[in-house]
Amino acid sequence: MDAISVGILSIIPPVIAIVLALVTKEVISSLMVGILSGTFIYAFSTGGGVVKAIDVTFALMAEKLGANASIILFLGFLGALVAVITMAGGSKAYGEWASQKIKSKRGAQLGTSVLGILIFIDDYFNCLTIGTVMRPVADRFKISRAKLAYIIDATAAPICIIAPISSWAASVMSQMSGLDVNGVPLNGMETFMATIPFNLYAILTLIMVVILCCTDVEFGPMAKFEEEARNGNAETVVIQGEDDELSKMKISPKGRVYDLLIPIVTLIIFAILAMLYVGGYFNGGMTLAEGFGNTDAGPALAMAGFGALIVAFLLFVPRKVVSFKDFMEGIGIGVKSMVGAFIILTLAWTISGVCRDLLNTGDYVGSLVKASNMAPALIPAIIFIVAGACFCDGNFMGNIWRTYSYCCNDL
Repeated sequence: MDAISVGILSIIPPVIAIVLALVTKEVISSLMVGILSGTFIYAFSTGGGVVKAIDVTFALMAEKLGANASIILFLGFLGALVAVITMAGGSKAYGEWASQKIKSKRGAQLGTSVLGILIFIDDYFNCLTIGTVMRPVADRFKISRAKLAYIIDATAAPICIIAPISSWAASVMSQMSGLDVNGVPLNGMETFMATIPFNLYAILTLIMVVILCCTDVEFGPMAKFEEEARNGNAETVVIQGEDDELSKMKISPKGRVYDLLIPIVTLIIFAILAMLYVGGYFNGGMTLAEGFGNTDAGPALAMAGFGALIVAFLLFVPRKVVSFKDFMEGIGIGVKSMVGAFIILTLAWTISGVCRDLLNTGDYVGSLVKASNMAPALIPAIIFIVAGACFCDGNFMGNIWRTYSYCCNDL
């Protein structure tokens, strides 16, 4: 499939996807319609019809999915790890231990945010684990479910997007490929590391979480939820996903705190070692920084996730914390819990391909910007303002604007 120039029609796919998401508050269908609009434009502009448009859609989707299969594998291993840790009772044991050690509401809030910073591998892993672990602690100190959800969510995504060893980092690095404005090949890891000091949204959000945890300042609707929680109604807001399959699993009474800590620490260590291995560091002749800079994060994280799952198996099954059958069942449940992430990422990669590989959106937008004599320094600010206005869904806006901005990397 060769890219074509269709002028202003090239911006229709992302515009349709964003507008539909704002109107419907539904991410998957919005992305899918945006993709189809682009492939229909491509098909009819190249002399094809409906059948060709459908063929191009799924050919491009398969191509993008294949190119990023290692990230999908990592997310699958991660979901499985969350499930088996929960099933083994590690999360429950940590929650019970934390409830004994934490003595105040402020300590409970800070403990939640600190744990969120420590579990930086993946935001799904972060939310699922910390939500399960800290909910009993939050209820004990009359912290509303809305406040708990805010602390968890406002810690999970920001820490994952500035941690180089995370599923978000792997996804971003997969988009940071190709050539820069000078025609020099981009290295995903090096480019990602260079963006961290400029990710002010993530950094300031983490600072805001710490301030609110330490000062107990409440305003807006949160003040109402906290007041109701102080009056004994902590479940004013139910955490999303509380009734999913993970929460319904049979939890072993034999779990210990280290059943949570060992797999997580192992995952982090394996991820670091795997990144260095894939980057060629162990072959000699390069520094640590060069090893990380030369790595491919997707395969490395997939290796780390598989290794951590093996460690969890050796930790749980021989001790009979969970049976072999239950462990295997937990893997299936965990992978299913990541299906939403699989779909959104696949669609985000595909709409990026529509703009970049089929319609030359970057060339068109670049020509408009050059003709307007706009200062390049304003472009990140404009994207930030528009993304802030499009508050319908964080994952959607993160993927849409990230992939769309990379389509325009000639700027």
